[in-house]
Amino acid sequence: MKKFLLCATLSFFIFSCSQESQISESSSDPLASDPEIHFPDNALNPMDYKGKRFYEDLFLYQKNSGMPKSAAQMAEQIQFVSRSFSKSGASGKGIIPFTDEMVQAIMADPDNMLIAIVEQSALTAESKSNLIAFLESLLSKRHEEFGVLYAFVAAYEQTLISSTAIISDEKDTLLTVSSISRYSLYSEEERKDRDWDHSAGSKCINAPFEADNLALVLIIASLSSLI
Repeated sequence: MKKFLLCATLSFFIFSCSQESQISESSSDPLASDPEIHFPDNALNPMDYKGKRFYEDLFLYQKNSGMPKSAAQMAEQIQFVSRSFSKSGASGKGIIPFTDEMVQAIMADPDNMLIAIVEQSALTAESKSNLIAFLESLLSKRHEEFGVLYAFVAAYEQTLISSTAIISDEKDTLLTVSSISRYSLYSEEERKDRDWDHSAGSKCINAPFEADNLALVLIIASLSSLI
């Protein structure tokens, strides 16, 4: 009987330690720490509604015109979804007339193109450096699953919200960029899931653009209307 009690106590102790270890590991995961997370929104970001509107415009465009199959069609899509974020407001004046050459330039060299666009903006040096670092990191992670990308963007937003180095107005601008990034990446994830469903059991047809580049081209191209 004593041996039985000893074994039972030992088993309970091991189980308890195991449970504590699992809880500890879960708490370090930004996705596991909040059971109310619903992709792709982030309620902590006050500019999240702008990303949602961007997502809705993107959905509307693709519903009516389909996925872009050329650089010219990609440029047309960019113009459509950028209208709501033009710094010139609803008049539409000042919206950059994206061309297929611009799209091709971004696709060919996204890192340098994003740096050029950010550097030409009116942001302060601190905000420029912060935004470039965020977008370059996002580019380096573009082949990751959306859950990983979401966790990265959400962590950036949390750090940005608590930052005292970025002025308030520019903080809202950077949070808008990060929000649009989340929703754009989520839209691309949805598209890849649909493509997988359609191509299951059959040979996949090569897309005109690399799947992981579409969302990032859209994010980088939209910067001019945001900053």
